[in-house]
Amino acid sequence: MASSGWGLLAYVRVLKPILLLRRPYEIESVQPERGNAWSLTIQPVGHSGFKFMPGQFAWITVGNSPFSEAEHPFSFSSSANSRAKLTFTIKELGDFTRKIKTLQPGQQAYVDGPFGHFSVDRHPHAEQFAFIAGGVGITPIMSMLRTLAQRGEKRPLTLIYANRDCEASTFREEIDRLQDSLALTVVHVLEKPAHRIDGEDRVRHPGDPGAPPTKTQRAND
Repeated sequence: MASSGWGLLAYVRVLKPILLLRRPYEIESVQPERGNAWSLTIQPVGHSGFKFMPGQFAWITVGNSPFSEAEHPFSFSSSANSRAKLTFTIKELGDFTRKIKTLQPGQQAYVDGPFGHFSVDRHPHAEQFAFIAGGVGITPIMSMLRTLAQRGEKRPLTLIYANRDCEASTFREEIDRLQDSLALTVVHVLEKPAHRIDGEDRVRHPGDPGAPPTKTQRAND
């Protein structure tokens, strides 16, 4: 048992960092998203990257050596169909995540992965899929939706997506567009539903007399 423990320690502290040093990445862009989140896109330097399944995650190190034990786990938000670039969408929640917006193109990064079992690819015979997400938890689901759209997926998909309000709904516009290319039904569950404007150009809340029902309204009834 002792020898296996030392072997694992040697792999984690020595061998794995050496392997990561040989397969570096660099930051391509940092883009703001709704919900106080940022999409960090990186590209491989001197190698072809790696394959992953949509919904998986990886440990990333930015601005430090892989020997520094400064890794942070984040889900992929990019399509699994492309190895040329990896995107992680990260919400500002802690010391490291608040620094994401300050990262610059060209900075070096290291990626250890992929990891995780949450993926539509693990259920190839499913007749349909239902996804439930809240806030930035949409990230791995977005990776799956983008991947399925690129594959020309025809199976029915349902997304129940909870947020504080419309403005905080990360990927809101892209999710709307994905309904044109996928058999996707989206139900937004909002703590503060948006106002409506009827034909008389006055603001109405969902549920006011004369205001037609909406998916958001039904979800919050």
